[in-house]
Amino acid sequence: AGLLNESVALSLTGCPNGCARAYLAELALVGVGPGRYALRIGGTPSRDRLNQEIVIIPQERLHDALDRLARW
Repeated sequence: AGLLNESVALSLTGCPNGCARAYLAELALVGVGPGRYALRIGGTPSRDRLNQEIVIIPQERLHDALDRLARW
């Protein structure tokens, strides 16, 4: 179950200005401050829909958060 066997477009940027187009990815991590990232989900593979911010995650918890999301 979950996303372990799926292909997902992931975007990671340390800047919230949008130049990396993270707001269109299926799954994105966008820097919101030192050591903090916004987890955003809901974009499409064709990148024609904006994703939505779900939660702000401290950098040290990113691995665990992504692992839990992939297994959900």
